[in-house]
Amino acid sequence: MSRALTQPIDFDDLERPANPVEVPMLDLDALGHEYDTALPPHYREFMNRVGPGTYLSEVCVYPLAEVRKVTDGLRDSNHFTKDASLWDNTADMLSPDEAKRVVILGHSLSGDWIGFVGGAPERILVFPRHQRKIVDVGPTFAHALAAFSDA
Repeated sequence: MSRALTQPIDFDDLERPANPVEVPMLDLDALGHEYDTALPPHYREFMNRVGPGTYLSEVCVYPLAEVRKVTDGLRDSNHFTKDASLWDNTADMLSPDEAKRVVILGHSLSGDWIGFVGGAPERILVFPRHQRKIVDVGPTFAHALAAFSDA
């Protein structure tokens, strides 16, 4: 993964999946309501225009059911709390309360989770599988995709 780029990725430049899945706005509203948070900038637009799938040969954007399954599983296991963390900078990047509110939106093919903290949707984080530091990739979901565009 590269660091966040200055320019977010343009969704029109992405190759669409062969069988795109339509994500109704009401379902996106329900996801935000369920986790008591606004969704990240550009995520609603992305899901409405492009939808879940694998992009840039690197990033898997989850369908909403998978967002819930992965997020709830990681929350139930307290995966992002300091004691259970895989990352050296968890305490610097996430307060204990924020660690309990992480929402995962997808992953890279190398196993990095892409998410945000509920209540702070303008801060997209990557939780790398093969590195010891959580990375803040930018303020929008488009920045998250751009961070992987030249990986």
